[in-house]
Amino acid sequence: EDESENTITLVLLRNPWGSFEWKGDWSDASDLWTDELKESVGFVDRDDGAFWMSYTDMRKYFTNIDVCKIDDSYSY
Repeated sequence: EDESENTITLVLLRNPWGSFEWKGDWSDASDLWTDELKESVGFVDRDDGAFWMSYTDMRKYFTNIDVCKIDDSYSY
């Protein structure tokens, strides 16, 4: 919830090329994050291609996305 107690849906996205991260609201550098919220979602501030953004912004800025499951135990 934000300061006005409105529910905000956040999504964690990953750029598979790792060369771009979102710079808007809920990005790694956003002032909207609280320590409590960071801990509850497992927030990590790294330049790794993974980034958080609101679902509303995701729908606004992306017309296509691919959904996949990453499993670290998978071997090729």
